[in-house]
Amino acid sequence: MSQTFAKLTRRIIPVLFVCHLFAILDRINIGVAQIQMKPHLGLSDLAYSLGARADG
Repeated sequence: MSQTFAKLTRRIIPVLFVCHLFAILDRINIGVAQIQMKPHLGLSDLAYSLGARADG
């Protein structure tokens, strides 16, 4: 059981780490998009935050 858990951990942890990095990059991208797009679209802070929350 211990070998199985160790092997599974070695294979899954790197994948989860990469997924977490992509999630962080996505959050940063949403913040940058807010700065650039919100004035052009005329969205309020509430409307943009609801849209950003639906994304992630």
